[in-house]
Amino acid sequence: MSFFAKLFGSEVKIGGAEAVQMCTDGARLVDVRTDAERRLTSPKRSMQIPLQQISARVKELIKKHPVIAVCAHGPRARRACNQLRKQGFDACWLSGGVTAWQNAGGQVTW
Repeated sequence: MSFFAKLFGSEVKIGGAEAVQMCTDGARLVDVRTDAERRLTSPKRSMQIPLQQISARVKELIKKHPVIAVCAHGPRARRACNQLRKQGFDACWLSGGVTAWQNAGGQVTW
């Protein structure tokens, strides 16, 4: 059973507070927004892989670390999460996007 399945059952959507705690515990935050969006604000220590590039760049991720996908609001992160799970990753997506991350105390860069 995966890390996320143990915590959340079959649900792979998480909130900001869970994401911040999981990153503290070693999960990897993957920002799937565009370069232009990321230049406005970005979660600190996140890795950027735009949604369109997830499949091509999946080798940059390590399967032993849980992955949290984040975007502006959630829909792209959900699609990225589904793609990553199909490729064997322990992945979830952040509902509420970067705003949820920041509201939960997650650090961002401007």
